[in-house]
Amino acid sequence: MDALISSQVGENLANVPEKREISTYQGDLALILIVIQFKEKYLGFKQDNNTPPMERELNYLLYDLCVNWGFCIPPRDAEEISQLERFNAVEFANKVISAEGMNPKYEKRWVQRISERFRERFGSEEIAIETFVDRVRGIKESW
Repeated sequence: MDALISSQVGENLANVPEKREISTYQGDLALILIVIQFKEKYLGFKQDNNTPPMERELNYLLYDLCVNWGFCIPPRDAEEISQLERFNAVEFANKVISAEGMNPKYEKRWVQRISERFRERFGSEEIAIETFVDRVRGIKESW
C-alpha cells in the first residue's frame, strides 16, 4: 500500500506548477502515511470482531470527532479512552480535549459540543461496560 501511495504522490508531484523543495513533499508524504496508518490501526470503520461493543462505539465516536472537527488525538490516548470501563459525557470531552493538547477549563464550548455528540451517540449522559447496550443492534453483548 505504501508503494502505491508513494507512486501516486510521485506522479502528482510532477504536475505541481509551483517550485517546492522535494524534501517538503517527502515530509508531506510521511505525514500522510502516518495518518493513514493511524486510521487503519485505531480508527478504521471496520473494527476487529473481538473488540468489545463499548470500546468499538467509543472508537467510532473518536473517528467522527477526528473527521468532522479535527480532534485526531494520538493513538495511545485514543486507545486509553476507548478502553475505559465507564464514562460520562463531560469526562469524555475533557479527555479528548486534553489529549489534543488543549486545556478543557478554557475550552468550554468544545467541552459542550463534544459532550453533546457523546449524548447523541449513546443516548445518555453516562455509559458503563456492564450495562452498555449497542444502540444500533439494540442488544447487550456479553464480554
